[in-house]
Amino acid sequence: MIGFYLPILLFIGLVVTATQSSELQPDRWLGDLAYPMFLLHFLCAGIIRLPLPGLLPLGEVVLAISFLCTLALSVGLVRLQSMTIEPVRSRMRRWVG
Repeated sequence: MIGFYLPILLFIGLVVTATQSSELQPDRWLGDLAYPMFLLHFLCAGIIRLPLPGLLPLGEVVLAISFLCTLALSVGLVRLQSMTIEPVRSRMRRWVG
């Protein structure tokens, strides 16, 4: 039943996060994480299965480990992008506009 109720809890968390007005802009941060998560989730699941071939491919353990791995890599990529690419993009926006 967790597969039924977990999306509802995640949606409620997203709504609460998006309606809060703060300087951190959590909705933008979640949006920045969406594409790296999409790109990396399948890769991380495959990497997790390599050293642990006995796990069920659709089991909860693989799901939890690959989600944490995907989240960590996605946060790292977003931070790397914000430190390297975002300053260049900001300079180009000032130059063009």
